[in-house]
Parts: sequence; C-alpha cells; structure tokens
Amino acid sequence: MSVGVSVVGTGAVAAIVVGGAKAATYFRKQYIAAAMVSKFVDANDDTNVLELAPKGRNLYYYPTRSRVLAYGTPKGSKDEELLKQFAMKSGVDVVAVSDAAELADESCEAVTCLTNLGDVPSVRNALAEANRVLKVGAPIILVTDPLTGVPPPVNPDDMEGLMAQPEAVRTTAAELAFAGFERIELDDKWGSSAIFPAAVGVAYKRQKKGGAGKKTTGFG
Repeated sequence: MSVGVSVVGTGAVAAIVVGGAKAATYFRKQYIAAAMVSKFVDANDDTNVLELAPKGRNLYYYPTRSRVLAYGTPKGSKDEELLKQFAMKSGVDVVAVSDAAELADESCEAVTCLTNLGDVPSVRNALAEANRVLKVGAPIILVTDPLTGVPPPVNPDDMEGLMAQPEAVRTTAAELAFAGFERIELDDKWGSSAIFPAAVGVAYKRQKKGGAGKKTTGFG
C-alpha cells in the first residue's frame, strides 16, 4: 500500500513540475514576443502589421499608433468582435482581413505570428501572402510552435546555418525560404528544446524581386 501511495505522490509531483515548466515557458515566450515586436515594429501612425493566426492578447505588444491587420478573421464573426474588445483596451487599431485581395502589394511594414503558425488554414498560402504584402526588406517575426511535415525544396543557400536545427525548425525555415524570405534567423536554444521546441526568430522579404516558390493567393 505504501508503494502505491509513493507512486501516486511521485506522479503528482511530476505533474506539478511539468505544469510549472509549461507556465514558465509560456510567459517567457510572451516576453520574447513583446520584446521582438518592440524591436522590429516602428511606432508610426502609418505602420501596418499583418498578424497571422491573431490572438487578442497580442495587441498589447504593438505600438498604440500602429494598425494590426488580422489575417483570416471573418468580418462580423465572434473572432472579430473579440479582437475589437482587446483593441479598445490596448489602444491599437485592428482591421479584420477575411480576403487576401483586400491587402495591396508591399503595404505592410511587418508581419507577425506570435502564437501558432499551424493554426492558419494553409501555411504555405499564408506565408506567400505575407511575403506579397510586405515591403521589400521588411521582417516577418515568429514566436510560434514549429511546423512539421515535408518541407518544400529550397535553395541550400537559403538554409545556411539551419541544417543542424531539429527537423521541425528546419521545416519552418524551409517554408519561409520557399515563400521568398531570406536572412532566416531562428534561435538555436528554442529550436532544440526537447520538451517545448519553438520557432523563435525573424526573416526578411528578399531585397530582389521574386521568390523561391510559386505565387499563391487566398487563405484556403
């Protein structure tokens, strides 16, 4: 009987430790997300930021004079209403974007994904649209769960320094390169975490026109 109690006690302690590690990781990621937005997003009245897989709590990270375009949020939906509630509290202007055609080429100063890139209906299309609307040389900022699956074929030069990363992070980098991003910088420590790996870093729209992958449009 004492053995059973001991086993249960050990399991409970393990659960507390894992739960504490998850909470600590979550808050660390939120701190990093806020810091990266502050570093890469200018606090100008005309700054447009496209957020992929948007979450209302992230609005607090943006400069109050910026405008956040919520990618894939249907107008009139509950998600839009929730974003508006967060927008009022954070002081950030939010615009629901349910159709890619609403966004002009090179109309955004930054793209962010601060939750889970895998939540968008089509990652490849989302990254293609992100690349299209970004101004040349502008950043995409990532603090997201890494992507999994078969990565697309890309130029090895676009993956320089990333081949030693875990497979899921290499896949994320490959999707970025395929969409036409360069100077892909993903954090080694976050990428190699055995328990909670994440794709944390930044990439930039190519200085030269054209991308590595086929141009796609739409959210599906």
